[in-house]
Amino acid sequence: PLSASLNGLGANGSLATISAGYDYQLSPYFVAGIFGDFDFHSLKSSLDIDIPSAPLSGHGEFSVNRQWSIGARIGYLTSPGTLVFLTGGYTALSVSDFTANVSGGGQTMTLDATVPTIAGGFVGAGFETKLTKSISLKGEYRFTEFGSGLVTLPTVGGTDLNQFVTARISPTLQIVKASVNYRF
Repeated sequence: PLSASLNGLGANGSLATISAGYDYQLSPYFVAGIFGDFDFHSLKSSLDIDIPSAPLSGHGEFSVNRQWSIGARIGYLTSPGTLVFLTGGYTALSVSDFTANVSGGGQTMTLDATVPTIAGGFVGAGFETKLTKSISLKGEYRFTEFGSGLVTLPTVGGTDLNQFVTARISPTLQIVKASVNYRF
């Protein structure tokens, strides 16, 4: 069987997050909490291939649409207003279908592959410091390992490509966030 992989595809765009959570102070120095996040993404990725000797060229693109997470954190108060924490939880990510245009031999073909919503676990670390009684500044790093998802390939010229090729995605995501938070 033929096998290929792609490692290191990046994305550019913007991100907005709505988050809600609850923290409980376990002792004078330790805090535990739970939270839920919903991320609105506007991240786009593209892939270009050019093989002049074939001659063959292609351009493909997809975008990340939204992501939700639930998790917990445990932290240590380094001062009465600053918390250093570790976090972990579960997340799901929605990605648009992959669209590609392939050209070669005077022919151009458009392919659309259906990409599933993928889910996995995350771990991270960060800090949160109070600016006022109700407003805080938070910085956080998260590493997410998503499970594998089966990509549904298109039918081309009456041939179902899924009968000949199995395509899977199993991405990881690293993200650094800075946020201003309001506490009730």
